[in-house]
Order: sequence, then C-alpha cells, then structure tokens
Amino acid sequence: MDIQLILITLFAATLTMLATGLGAVPFFFFPNLSSHWSERGYAFASGVMLSASVFDLIFPAIQRGGYTQGVIGLVIGTIFFIISESWLGDREPKIGDIRGASARRVILILGTLFIHS
Repeated sequence: MDIQLILITLFAATLTMLATGLGAVPFFFFPNLSSHWSERGYAFASGVMLSASVFDLIFPAIQRGGYTQGVIGLVIGTIFFIISESWLGDREPKIGDIRGASARRVILILGTLFIHS
C-alpha cells in the first residue's frame, strides 16, 4: 500500500471536513436569525447543493457510465432516501440528550455527510 497516497487522502478528507464546518461559523455569531434570513439561507444552500449535485455528480456520471448507469444511480439513491424516511417514520429517535425532530435532523445531517464524504 502506498503510504503517500493514504496521507494525501487523509489530508484532503481533513480539509473537506474543516471546510464543511466553516459553513456553520456565522451561526455562532448570529444564533437568533429571523425567519426572513433563515429562509433565504436555506434557499441559497439548497440551490448550491442542487447545482453541485447536477453539474458535479449527475452529469459526470452520465458522461462516464452512460444514461443507463446514471439513471440506475439516481434510482438507487432515491430508493435509499425513501427507505430511510420510512425507517425513521414515526419513530422518536434519541441521540444522547437530543430527541425528536432535532435528533432526526442530526441523523439526516450526519448520514448525508457520511455518504457525501
């Protein structure tokens, strides 16, 4: 195994993790944003993630593997999220002291970050 490749991968993963965390920094300074700004922030973040998904994941997947593999990947991803949602369903998840909708949010965010990384 090439140790240099492993170290480069570890370094890149660490930078990615730190960059992801930087996105939360402004909320430490403005913890009580009005719904006006929260909604716009969610809309902006959704647009960024949607465009990143389409232009950096879906289009390259179709170019490299063809439409069939691209569509299969999209279908598998969609099924995964449907199963995840039905599995959580009406359950009242608990993570440490975090319960309910907040725990669902934690599961969603950590799961997304895990799959994304």
